[in-house]
Amino acid sequence: MCIHRTFIRSYGRIFLTKTNMSDIQEYFLFLTKINISDNPTELLIFLGIVIFLGIILIILGVNYDRKKIKKLDPIFKSKGLIIEKLKPPYTFRNDIRIPSRKLWNKGILSFPIKSRLNRNLLIFKWQSGGSSYLDYLNYSWVFSYRMEGRSLPVFILKPKKLFLDNEKTAVHIDKSFDEKYLFVSTGKYDEEDEKKIKNIFKDINLQTIIFSNLPICIECNGVEIFYYRENDKSKLEIVPQILDDITELHNKIKEIKGDI
Repeated sequence: MCIHRTFIRSYGRIFLTKTNMSDIQEYFLFLTKINISDNPTELLIFLGIVIFLGIILIILGVNYDRKKIKKLDPIFKSKGLIIEKLKPPYTFRNDIRIPSRKLWNKGILSFPIKSRLNRNLLIFKWQSGGSSYLDYLNYSWVFSYRMEGRSLPVFILKPKKLFLDNEKTAVHIDKSFDEKYLFVSTGKYDEEDEKKIKNIFKDINLQTIIFSNLPICIECNGVEIFYYRENDKSKLEIVPQILDDITELHNKIKEIKGDI
């Protein structure tokens, strides 16, 4: 069966009138119902139109991102934040050592944001690695600080799952903290490292801040400390607001770290 004439009319209707999501959804639903004959010419025309549509959608997405960043730039600058000017897909260095990043599936790091007020701060988007399309859509905004002075032990602190979480914490803090959080094992801790971790996280004021920011995750590679909410998919415009909470948390850890 030949491609129906409505295929061409539908294509023209979408791109010759104002584009909206309902039009695009209707059009792609229509595409799934088309039967292509064995005619090579028709097949090539069909594939060409599909590729053309894909390019158009990519261009529209890039233009949307640029306009959005331009609009948000003054707000970020008022907070001392600088959005790095990179070309799409906005990826950057991939050697950041977050302890829970898998060697065989590190995910993608993009949208780096620096701070004029704190040269040790780096914010970026971490798209989790995975084999499915849904895994690719998951991402977290990571707030990374390079630590000054004495380093901390390597650790991964994550909130406990609500159901069927049989994983045991690698370091026990106290009953109330262990009920909500666990330290994921990164190897056997020596006595000194375990003591440092306990001295930091047994602080009641710090625990209160952590609980108020559930489900915040905290990781440390020894010289950098990372804060993020796993796969929360927050929008770019929310980043300065999240930073206010992260700053309070990080400053408290720095204060305790200076005393141990």
